Order: sequence, then C-alpha cells, then structure tokens
Amino acid sequence: MVALQMGMPNLYTAKLTFEIGKQVSDAASVTFGIREVTSELTEKGHRLFKVNGKKVLIRGRLGAGSALPLSSRNWMRTWPTCATWA
Repeated sequence: MVALQMGMPNLYTAKLTFEIGKQVSDAASVTFGIREVTSELTEKGHRLFKVNGKKVLIRGRLGAGSALPLSSRNWMRTWPTCATWA
C-alpha cells in the first residue's frame, strides 16, 4: 500500500466467533480504520487542524460567499449556520 499525504490509512480487521459449548454458533469479520483529528490555536491565535498528527490547511467558502472564519470569535458566530447544513 502506498502512503497517502495524511499518513498510512491503517486498516484493521476484527474477527469474532461465538460459541455455544464447543460449537461455533456465529462468526463475523469487520474491517475498520482509525483516524485522529485534532484542533489547536497557534501563537497568532489561528486555528490549526491536524489529521493523524499532520498539519492540514482547511479553506473554503460558505453559502453567501463569505470566507471560512479562521478566528475563534468568527467561527462561533458562523457555526450555527454551518450546523444547520448537516
């Protein structure tokens, strides 16, 4: 597997078996991945996002053409609108 820009997409497989006595009554297998997403403020007060410990620059536009708010104050003002889109 080739490493992606955000780190290796580690996938794990959980295999479960259920037994009654010594006989398997059911079995299942599921593949899943774990990602860590964090957020912090820089020394200049800007929001810094990280995915699996790697810095990610998130930029975008909101409905009325306003730029994505990067300060905490602007984000808190804009979040209620964004939350209604989910």
